[in-house]
Amino acid sequence: MHRFPLVLSLCLLAVGLALPVAGQDRPDIAALQKGLFSEEPATREAAESQLRELADAGNAEAAGILSRDYYKRGDQKAAMGILGAAAAAGDIPSIQRLTWLLRQAGADEAEIVAALRMGWEAGDVVSGISYARGLLRVGGPDNTRDAREVFEAASVMPGFTAWSDLAKMRKTGAGGAVDPEGAFVATRKSAEAGNFWSALHLARMLLNGEGTAPDPAAALGYFKTAMEGEAEAAATARRDLAAAHLYRKFGPLSDPDAGLDLAAEGVAEGDLRMVRIAVTMPDQAGAARRKAERLRKTALEIAREAAAGGDETAARSLFDYWHRLAIRSPDAARREAEIVEAYGGLLDRPRLVRHELLKAAPQLWGQAARAEAVATLETLEGKDYTAALLDLRQYRALYIQALQSRLAEAGFDPGTVDGLFGPRTRRAIEVFCKAYDVEPECRHGPLSWQLGKVVGNLLGPGADPAKP
Repeated sequence: MHRFPLVLSLCLLAVGLALPVAGQDRPDIAALQKGLFSEEPATREAAESQLRELADAGNAEAAGILSRDYYKRGDQKAAMGILGAAAAAGDIPSIQRLTWLLRQAGADEAEIVAALRMGWEAGDVVSGISYARGLLRVGGPDNTRDAREVFEAASVMPGFTAWSDLAKMRKTGAGGAVDPEGAFVATRKSAEAGNFWSALHLARMLLNGEGTAPDPAAALGYFKTAMEGEAEAAATARRDLAAAHLYRKFGPLSDPDAGLDLAAEGVAEGDLRMVRIAVTMPDQAGAARRKAERLRKTALEIAREAAAGGDETAARSLFDYWHRLAIRSPDAARREAEIVEAYGGLLDRPRLVRHELLKAAPQLWGQAARAEAVATLETLEGKDYTAALLDLRQYRALYIQALQSRLAEAGFDPGTVDGLFGPRTRRAIEVFCKAYDVEPECRHGPLSWQLGKVVGNLLGPGADPAKP
């Protein structure tokens, strides 16, 4: 239960004073307002006295006039107090002005939230939005839950504008259940209202099928809309759109040449995140191949200069480029080692582990040596583990032993974890694929990229090993 002493005391005091006299004639408020600014002290005092009586009885118009006059005189406490009865009676303009005055007075967050709550309970959707956001700023599980409830209730009311807030809560499950479909709807409404960041998020959802069926054509349209937004939203959308084209995520609508043009724009502007895309993009085919290699060469030069200046993104981009080639090229492996030596302090641990594993793999002989490498591999989690596992596919015994280790940990008995692909390991893979409904991945064989990816994603360290 929150404590809001100033607001509550003001309102309770005002309610206690709201004792209109039966049969009393009400003065003309316009005349009283005029009298409030009279040059005659007696007239001013009489007008103020009558306006106060009306305000204390809950008259919002009188309260507003007198509140503004007190504020001009520099008496913020009186300006807030005179609004109490009208605010407690649910007059939305009075509540809104009280909230504004509290902010002007530097009131703490709890008092402002209390005033906003009155506005929400009076049916003001704008106050409801601010109330929910205030609860989130105060923090805590209960406030997060209450904020989610307010957003959900307000979302069916005219004038609701906090679609991006609601989308985030539905997507993450903050304050309630995860709701991918609801997140998609809220994101779409926010985008349709002109929020360029929401247009970008909507494009991603449509491209990846989050909360809706994949729709590459619609995703393309929203990416282009997001690129019309403010600088950072436009730059982020340009990166996403370039990468989606270069990785052919739009299917038949993918246009690698357009992706290269977008990437070239960002590289020319010195956008190091776009430089990363240009450095690490997949090899292109046909007429785009030469254009892509020219762009990559330029991007590599920019990345080397930026890494020498201490930029982490640039150093990691260089590592990722040479690491991808190092899997099959001794020359590239030497270049990767040079990157690690020069910029190791800018690289994260997962990259350094991948480097050391790949460097050591050819010299690992025997089950015990491989077990040590597998233990090192399993210090990684999530996509880092999966990427490192896939690096090792060319080293059959080490790779099989890594697969066996994860299968055994998850309860799919592969027999002895020894790097030998025998019938028990084959059976464990088949049972795993059937249990997780990924049988098509099994058809590519134990050394396949497809099988390695699902084992890494579903059974890697940090994943829930329980069978579905």
